[in-house]
Amino acid sequence: MRWTKAVPLTLGVLAATFGVGYLVAVQVLFPPLPEPENGIVVPDLAGTHVSQLAGKLGALGLSVGGDTRIAHPSRPPGIVIAQDPLPGQQLRAGGVVKVGVSGGLPSVLVPNVIGFDVERATAVLSQLGLSAEQVSQQSDRPLGTVLQIQPKPGESQPVPARVLLIVSAGPPPEPPAPAAPPADSTVPPDTLALRSIN
Repeated sequence: MRWTKAVPLTLGVLAATFGVGYLVAVQVLFPPLPEPENGIVVPDLAGTHVSQLAGKLGALGLSVGGDTRIAHPSRPPGIVIAQDPLPGQQLRAGGVVKVGVSGGLPSVLVPNVIGFDVERATAVLSQLGLSAEQVSQQSDRPLGTVLQIQPKPGESQPVPARVLLIVSAGPPPEPPAPAAPPADSTVPPDTLALRSIN
């Protein structure tokens, strides 16, 4: 029975020790930074165009510390989508605000898959976020070979995008050979008369 009384007592001592240690750490070792006396509240810049930042922050005594372009699926290029410090935090006069700015949709360069078989070309495009459509065209190239691609290789396309593959349907069918006369055909009677006169 002694251990049943000792367990709660031990847990209580541990909790108190942890609490005291936490208070010492927070208040003595790592106290919160004092709020600046001339603190300027950082505004919410989300949705602001990058061209308006200098004026908006300059009016408050702050400045822009540069912007980082980040691909974004829905925000147009040049719109602020992130900031540091966050809105509501305070800076001293002359403080710097860094922003993340939308670069628009991510884009890729269309790879050159001309000469690939259509399955391989489709796989390469898919890895880049491009979907493939295909049309067939008669060609001397083997069946299923990519002949052309639209847009052209090397062009930049936003992702996702569709790419048209023009694929060989193989050579055109050869015209049928003229039919040979049957082997047992008889010679017309006029031809026999001519032969007998000679």
